[in-house]
Amino acid sequence: MLKISQLSDYACVLLGHMSAHAQALPNTAWAERTRLPASTTAKLLKLLSKAGLVCATRGANGGYSLAKSALHITLADVVQAIDGPLALTHCSGELGCARSGFCSTRTHWQVINQAVLSALQAVSLDQLRFPMREVSTKRNKARATLPSSNQELKS
Repeated sequence: MLKISQLSDYACVLLGHMSAHAQALPNTAWAERTRLPASTTAKLLKLLSKAGLVCATRGANGGYSLAKSALHITLADVVQAIDGPLALTHCSGELGCARSGFCSTRTHWQVINQAVLSALQAVSLDQLRFPMREVSTKRNKARATLPSSNQELKS
């Protein structure tokens, strides 16, 4: 099964909350708002800070906040900050494998890997604040329309 790690999923939840609140808050406050364990939130904030997605401010009004606009942070940025470079298979990553010289599937996996990466790059953190407008769950055909970052949804 192809899926992102639970930690990456939690990072998206955390950053989604951070994008909706401009003020810096301490780790414990973010843990409360997201209902994630404080230890998990602390680990995520450390990794996200190292990747330049969040910044820490010291002092009485200090805490963690987004390092840049939610418009400029993509799901690819988040997943790669937590899990490292996207590689659906060993050979679709940067290193390849011992069989890459004669493997007929490697180039196909590289194309699929790039398609997944492009899909993650196409969704900004800002877009996560809005529900999706349309989802079709027909077999082998899922469609979703994300709102543009400046677009308001009608109730």
